[in-house]
Amino acid sequence: MDIIHRRYKDLANVEWAFRTMKSDTIELRPIHVRKKSRTRSHVFIAMLSYIIEKHLREKWKNIDITVEEGIHELSS
Repeated sequence: MDIIHRRYKDLANVEWAFRTMKSDTIELRPIHVRKKSRTRSHVFIAMLSYIIEKHLREKWKNIDITVEEGIHELSS
């Protein structure tokens, strides 16, 4: 039963990751590429963006700033 619970939590984490990647911050949208290497590159960049966003969210939660606000401040 413990394995089932862990796998269920893993599924929730994967679903959260894809929801985040489809959000306005990362904007993973349907892609129309023909080559395998380009598809892999697109997914790699999207996953890297997700990891960076997740890391920023964790680091900035104590200073009460969202990722969107932080990125906006850094870019201005």
